[in-house]
Amino acid sequence: MKKSVYILLCSVVIFCVLFGCSQKGAEKNIQAEISGSDTLKEEVLYASTPDETGARASQIPNFSSERTLCAFSMPHNAGKSLQLISVGRYSGAYVEDGTDDSVSDVAAVVIQNTGDKFIKSANITLVGKNNKEYSFSLTSLPAGCSVLLLETNRAVFIAEESITVATVGTVEEQPIPQLCEDKVSVDFADGKLILKNLTDKDFRAVYIRYKNYTAGNVYMGGVTYSASFSNVTTSGEYVCESAHFTEGFSQIMMVQIVE
Repeated sequence: MKKSVYILLCSVVIFCVLFGCSQKGAEKNIQAEISGSDTLKEEVLYASTPDETGARASQIPNFSSERTLCAFSMPHNAGKSLQLISVGRYSGAYVEDGTDDSVSDVAAVVIQNTGDKFIKSANITLVGKNNKEYSFSLTSLPAGCSVLLLETNRAVFIAEESITVATVGTVEEQPIPQLCEDKVSVDFADGKLILKNLTDKDFRAVYIRYKNYTAGNVYMGGVTYSASFSNVTTSGEYVCESAHFTEGFSQIMMVQIVE
């Protein structure tokens, strides 16, 4: 009797083990079928300071590239030192005017500075059918880097649009901006920018200019934000609350000191 019970228990254990293995195998096959391989691959998008390796439009959050919107192929030389990488629609926070209002399907373009100089400012215009114009403005774009620009009037591309012309207005260049690291230090903590005067001089004002960036190796918006500090005395420390500066998503582009 005991032997029979022992055999029965062993059979149950073996069955459970085999059934569990078969289920795991089935689960793996289902996952493999979904992913197209035996190993699941999940694309993780990281935001890092944009570099010269080029924009990755498909990775830009809230941006949808629309190839059919243009009558010409990409990339497209729009004018001096600026190349049009992608045209599409953007839904998310509207950053260009600092309001961060929620918008949907606003016209957007990805532009790259293909020159060897820092671009201080530039304007880009796209012209579609019926001569409808879409305007974009950028500031502070380092050589080789790319930026996602949102239409300045929040215009939405009309249905079945066909962009036939892309032009660049006056491009203002400048030498590589200074960070003045020998004169001031800038830190960020608890939503505040912290400025320290490292010299034995008083400054009438110090301006911190910065841009935000996102995944896809692009700066987010043509806008350049500014934080200002007045009457910066010798070896003093000053704090400025900054609604748009975010650690890991913001880069100081230049520091301007008024002595």
